[in-house]
Order: sequence, then structure tokens, then C-alpha cells
Amino acid sequence: FLPSLAAPSLGAFCVLQVAVYAPLCCVRKVQNFAITNLAANFLIMYSLVVLSCFASRRVIDNGPNALALFNPRQFYLFIGTSAFVYEGS
Repeated sequence: FLPSLAAPSLGAFCVLQVAVYAPLCCVRKVQNFAITNLAANFLIMYSLVVLSCFASRRVIDNGPNALALFNPRQFYLFIGTSAFVYEGS
């Protein structure tokens, strides 16, 4: 199933997601998800703090000129991610 824990395959991720999401589909009351929603909000805030710390460290080490404000090679990836995040909120 998982040949290596260092680099699981896409198929392994799909199977794990189905294993997690399938039981959640059987819940009828949305109020039961209050704790998981709180945990998700905490993880979002934690990731924002971590990303801010890494970005601040990069600016302190390399100066503000080291940041690329526009990356034309990965622009469409950003658009897709933004649409996905907007759809989920």
C-alpha cells in the first residue's frame, strides 16, 4: 500500500482521503463539526504564522530586492490555487 513513507504516491493519497472522507459523509448534523472546524482554523492561523516567519527571515537575510513580485512561469498555478481557495471559503 505505502511502499515508502518518505514519498507516498498520488494513489496512496487518494486512498487515504477516501478513508477519511467516507465516514464524514455519514454525519447528518453539521454542528458535530464544530471541533474540527476550530482545529482547521487553528491550523490555518499556524500556517500563516509559519509562512510569515519564513518570509520575514528571507527578507532579513537577503534584503527586500530578493523577492520576485511576479513569476510568469508559475502564474497560472497561482490563479488555480486562488480559485480553489476562494471556492472553499
